[in-house]
Amino acid sequence: MNYIANPKCINERVEDGVIILNEENGNTIVLNETAAFLYEHITLGSEEAVIKALCSILEDRVDIETVERDCKECIQRMTDAQVLLEAGNV
Repeated sequence: MNYIANPKCINERVEDGVIILNEENGNTIVLNETAAFLYEHITLGSEEAVIKALCSILEDRVDIETVERDCKECIQRMTDAQVLLEAGNV
């Protein structure tokens, strides 16, 4: 699945993540560093490409299956919050 950042959202980088305001509905969400990485790298194309990029910078000791599952859940939550949009539904 491919995603894009919602163009109706504005974001601000803070010390430990990103704050995003959806100007359309007024919702604000705060992303931690990991979620911010996913959000900022969504332009890599597919969900798999973004997750692969994150895994490439993690230490070897992490459980890749857990990281992949958590990332997919995070991307789904950002989609549900309308911070990310499915590329085909823009």
